[in-house]
Amino acid sequence: MRLGRFRLWEIAVLLAGLLLISQSLAGEKSRESVLAGSWYPENPLQLAKVVDGFLDDPSDAQSKVKNPLRALIVPHAGYMYSWCEAWITNGFCCWRPATTAPSKDSLLQM
Repeated sequence: MRLGRFRLWEIAVLLAGLLLISQSLAGEKSRESVLAGSWYPENPLQLAKVVDGFLDDPSDAQSKVKNPLRALIVPHAGYMYSWCEAWITNGFCCWRPATTAPSKDSLLQM
């Protein structure tokens, strides 16, 4: 029985600690990005325009692939370095498979 009480005491201390930590962090504000303006535009409107430009009609990316896509690994870096990869990835993600499995809804109706 002593073991059970000890575990309850541990859990109570852990929960109290988590409560104190969460209360101390509740007043924290998000910090400003140190990368804004260097890795991507600092102005939110400019950033939105850049991202929208990357996502505009990536359909011609599909025509550059000769073999079926089995996997896609995309690097992550600042927009100025990896915008092309992000653009091409969006093109691949827009593909729809030629064949699809039945949906779970259609199986339930059988």
